[in-house]
Amino acid sequence: MEGNGGVSIYNGNYSEYRISLDNGKDNPAPKKTVIEEDKNNTVPKKLSFKEQKELDEIEETVAEKENEIEDLTKLLNAIDATDYVRIQEASEGIAKLNKELESIMERWVELSDKTN
Repeated sequence: MEGNGGVSIYNGNYSEYRISLDNGKDNPAPKKTVIEEDKNNTVPKKLSFKEQKELDEIEETVAEKENEIEDLTKLLNAIDATDYVRIQEASEGIAKLNKELESIMERWVELSDKTN
């Protein structure tokens, strides 16, 4: 039983409970810090001309990369199962394009976050 009318469960015997209470008095609970928000950060930022142009070009680039991946996937499905070299080349090409697409999408997210 706590002094303020609350009940808390403690695993252990009474001696261990008293020790934990004594240790708690020596080490007071950490104070909560209040983070003040900078009022200047509330103003939405605009994209520069170059960033806006890059954002517009990214949309076209994403479509191109997705088409290339789709074409390579069709090629991969059409390759004879015994032609391991071509299968590996197509798979590596798809993996490379997926990595490029991922980095492009990360940049797109950065730029679109700036506009919001």
